[in-house]
Amino acid sequence: MKEQKIYQNINELFESILRKKASGDIKKFFTFQKGNPQHAPFNNALVFAQNPDCAYYMTASQWTKRFSRNIREGARPMVVLFPFGPVDFVYDFKQTEGDDGLNENSCVEWWREEKNNILSSKIIDATIRRLDERYQIPFVPKDAKEYFQNYSLSVGGYARSFRSGGRPEITLHPRYITNPNANIEEAYGVLVHEIAHIFLGHLGTHRYFIGRNEKRVSRRLCEDRSHLDHNVIELEAELTAWLVFSRFGIEKKSVDYLAGWLVNDEDWQLINFSLVTRVANTIFEIKN
Repeated sequence: MKEQKIYQNINELFESILRKKASGDIKKFFTFQKGNPQHAPFNNALVFAQNPDCAYYMTASQWTKRFSRNIREGARPMVVLFPFGPVDFVYDFKQTEGDDGLNENSCVEWWREEKNNILSSKIIDATIRRLDERYQIPFVPKDAKEYFQNYSLSVGGYARSFRSGGRPEITLHPRYITNPNANIEEAYGVLVHEIAHIFLGHLGTHRYFIGRNEKRVSRRLCEDRSHLDHNVIELEAELTAWLVFSRFGIEKKSVDYLAGWLVNDEDWQLINFSLVTRVANTIFEIKN
């Protein structure tokens, strides 16, 4: 019940942001997300909901261990969801003190140097392989003339679902397959966008199996959300891709598109932002 309340609060936050999109609040969130790539998108949304002026956050022990900074007396912590546990408490950079000349930008640069998260064809290959291994969603290469002749040149990939009970599948345009070292970011962006369609339920529900033999258990990956309007579906998928890229410390060229998307009063109520942030983190972790 407590998690459901948190998810509801996140949705309400983004609904409010969309209502006020002319004020720049949604771009402010994108900037915040980009500045905290080491955290899961959902926790970033949770922190932003509690403190929209937060710049960069960590737990008290992380501030001390990594930057030799202490929490200011009387500082009020923010709550995030702790992996494999209930909650954890984090603090904004402004709630810390130290004589190191550090600023928010220094924190981000430290993270990038420490993690060195650079996209490569290996990450794409690992994502494709584990998507099939873990969720039984195969990658099926297609011939360009046969499969893409009915689409515009801008179409880079496609996700399809077999409603008769078969597995969904994903394919990318052959230009990404024949020359894997070219347009790595573009290829990964298309791949993530198409995976997001499946994980967000845009193609209907999908069941996958975990375990082996008699211990094999069926699980549902997603709810059926195939009834959503096309513009809502595309916005959710592209927002998911942008959030995944932010985990790599890379700014996907979607911000202006997303911030300026014209969403009517009916459509914005259908966008599930808490689901988008959770799916973004799941897709980012698939490669591991």
